[in-house]
Amino acid sequence: MKIVIVESRPTTRRLLRSLLEELPVWVRECRDLSSAAALCAREEPDYVVLDLDTAQEDALAAVSGIRGTCPETRILAVTADEDARLTAAALGAGATRCMAKENLLEIRTQLSSHHATEHNEEEVP
Repeated sequence: MKIVIVESRPTTRRLLRSLLEELPVWVRECRDLSSAAALCAREEPDYVVLDLDTAQEDALAAVSGIRGTCPETRILAVTADEDARLTAAALGAGATRCMAKENLLEIRTQLSSHHATEHNEEEVP
């Protein structure tokens, strides 16, 4: 499974990567939206974990662009802002799911579940 993490803060990127370490995944990190768009077009990842707080308007455009380039990619948008309008905008732009950064452990659970389903295995706790 290929995953791209798009997050401007190095500490949050490391945290996200650490949540995925036990899963058999290919992970690449991008700190900006333009690098993420290029990487996604080239690699067609299974998942993109994208921080909406990285220039919100541009992040929404990036979600839409990734969705257009990689229609099968699942985009998990994360944000510290629990504004319902931002969530609706992210989902409208093509995000598969939008979640609060305080719930980052859910990302691991979702990816573990996806991997287990694809490989008929039990989920990693």
